Amino acid sequence: MGREADTPEEGALEIVCNGRLVPGAMSLATIKQFLWRELPDMELTYRLREPREG
Repeated sequence: MGREADTPEEGALEIVCNGRLVPGAMSLATIKQFLWRELPDMELTYRLREPREG
């Protein structure tokens, strides 16, 4: 089975919680403890990782 042309490479996405980048191995429990404290709603979004230059 081949990948579709518009599917990003593995590791190409970043997860952001309330504006802060989430490390790749962080669980939801850890996100709740360290990144999502005061706000009533947890907002998780994703974005394409910026390509590194060099």
